[in-house]
Amino acid sequence: MAKKFCTTGTCIPEKNYMVDLSNRIQQIINQYIESGQYFTINRARQYGKTTLLYLLEKELRKQDYLVLSLSFEAADEYFESLGSLAEGLSLDIEECLREQNVDEKVLEEWNHSISERFPMRSLGTKISNLCRKCGKKVVLMIDEVDKSSDNQIFLSFLGLLREKYLKCQQGKNVTFHSVILAGVYDIKTLKLKLHPQEESKYNSPWNIAVDFNIEMSFSVSDIQTMIQEYEQEHRTGMDVKEISRILYDYTSGYPYLVSKICQLLDERVSDVQVWTREGILSAVKVLLKEPNTLFDDMTKKLLDHPQLKEMLQNILFAGVDFPFKRETPIIDLGVTFGFLKDKNGIVAVSNRIFETQLYDMFLSETAVNNQMYMKVSSDRNQFIVSGMLQMPLVMQKFYEYYEEIYSEKDQKFIEETGRGKIMYKISNFSDNDDVKIIDKSGPFEVIEYQRDLSVMPEDAQLAFFCSQMNVRKRQLKCELSRGNVTIQSGAMQWMAGDVSATTGIKGAGDFLSKTIRGKVTGESVIKPEYTGDGTLVLEPTYKHIILLDLDEWGNSIVLDDGLFLACESTLKQKAVRRKTFSSAFAGGEGFFNLGLKGSGVVCIESDCSREELVEITLEDDVVKIDGNLAIAWSGSLDFTVERAGKSLLGSAASGEGLVNVYRGTGKVLLAPVGNQAMKPQQVIEKEPVIVGDDDE
Repeated sequence: MAKKFCTTGTCIPEKNYMVDLSNRIQQIINQYIESGQYFTINRARQYGKTTLLYLLEKELRKQDYLVLSLSFEAADEYFESLGSLAEGLSLDIEECLREQNVDEKVLEEWNHSISERFPMRSLGTKISNLCRKCGKKVVLMIDEVDKSSDNQIFLSFLGLLREKYLKCQQGKNVTFHSVILAGVYDIKTLKLKLHPQEESKYNSPWNIAVDFNIEMSFSVSDIQTMIQEYEQEHRTGMDVKEISRILYDYTSGYPYLVSKICQLLDERVSDVQVWTREGILSAVKVLLKEPNTLFDDMTKKLLDHPQLKEMLQNILFAGVDFPFKRETPIIDLGVTFGFLKDKNGIVAVSNRIFETQLYDMFLSETAVNNQMYMKVSSDRNQFIVSGMLQMPLVMQKFYEYYEEIYSEKDQKFIEETGRGKIMYKISNFSDNDDVKIIDKSGPFEVIEYQRDLSVMPEDAQLAFFCSQMNVRKRQLKCELSRGNVTIQSGAMQWMAGDVSATTGIKGAGDFLSKTIRGKVTGESVIKPEYTGDGTLVLEPTYKHIILLDLDEWGNSIVLDDGLFLACESTLKQKAVRRKTFSSAFAGGEGFFNLGLKGSGVVCIESDCSREELVEITLEDDVVKIDGNLAIAWSGSLDFTVERAGKSLLGSAASGEGLVNVYRGTGKVLLAPVGNQAMKPQQVIEKEPVIVGDDDE
């Protein structure tokens, strides 16, 4: 059977095209399961929780864990009494034990009847006996755990788990090795109605759980794994990396939206070339036009929470900037539902699909309740005569409506029903025959001037040979409609359209930290951030501008001094300290380097072209380099300076001395010569000499 994209239920790797989650699964096992943690996976609806639990269960069974995988999806009758909950859980766990071929004696003891008087205590005893005698570490998983979370009986069950966990920590009991609860809400701070007449309050005995910090949204590189598998089977000829980037731009990695657009491309889109930007746009239109369970849930949530709806309307229509503070209940609720996110310290709608859907929903509600809109719709046909649009009638009616609406208003334009856009056109720039776009990624385009046409006769020969030797002017062009950018101080040349610049400083403490980072890394203290929908162009340079996607670098990279030119503002900057003082001193570099972390693109200025740079990928391995040749490396690598030989005598005999060592899993980008190497012109001007690294 051919594989399909899946948007309902659990994704099965053997049946469905899906993102490769193997690294994420192993990360959960390493960070949480092996150390016996209790935790909650709380994410928005259709965010891949059930699929993640399914794959995690499969992997844990391979690693000889006993996994009890339950769900409260259809367990309403369990919560009628403590006895019914204990009986229901006992039956579900028995089914799991039989499925995993547990020893019959253990199974027989598990099936002992539940005490009618003390059902929770009886269930706790059965759990201890099972964990003591089964011979394996037992992991409990419960999906859809918040279905009955407003019930006192549910609280009693959580209290049982907490009590047994604490006694186990004290060596007084035996219980589950790890417990995983999955749902939309965070059980630790869930609003619970303890009694029918009691006011809702925040209360939960689940304070033994650790925070779950594994990213579940898809990065561009995650999406690539799914698209690449599809391309290998269908051979469409698509640009896998570019398609993955566009999908991320629309969805911000929301799992359901990514899979749904791919499903529409595979099964529905036929009016354009499918696996292209135009094809994705066509699929997005279908997605927004037709009802689906995710948008239905969005509508219901906004009806239930009018304050959240009002906040979204203010963000979309009035352009209000709300400071992002997760502790604010309404903001926390929006993040929990997947509607809101943190964007540079400001509350923003989580992705472009949701933004468009919310726009359409709110405008539709306004139109239905607006008598003037209905009147305009009824008058529409009067403007068409014999198939021709009658512009005089259109302008006359426009004047009438304008007078009616604004006759009592002042001259200030009030933007309450949509955002205006400044229209501009740039000609004879990147569309010039002498200008070529040599690379692009995210909001960035690198343009290169093929010839230097602004020369005098006495400079023509030099300009010609420069162009032949790839010495050309290059500029970085930033389309802010694709994302906000941060640039090196003083690098801006010109900008057009709706562009705003800020220092990116969010207070005195932030200014102090950036000042310190600038001093220790040698970079600019202030790197301006540019936002808006316009175009930003940086100063020309004869160096090579190289775009690096951090999704291909494990979402963390460290740059050599002086290379940073620009990056997407989603990336977080930090000063990365060398592991030891000797590494900085002996390595010939500073004690700190500029580090970038997150999902996005960084632009660097290099003396060497991309074609000359060597990329080394390490898998728990090591690379040793004689000299300062590394211009960038993964943040996951340890950098030290060590002797080339096993001893000082061995190093001296080999003639190498000290080497830079990068150890771990990640990538290193090498230049053919170090940044202190002599230029050809310098060599020609000097007398021939013998140069040795150890003699310099």
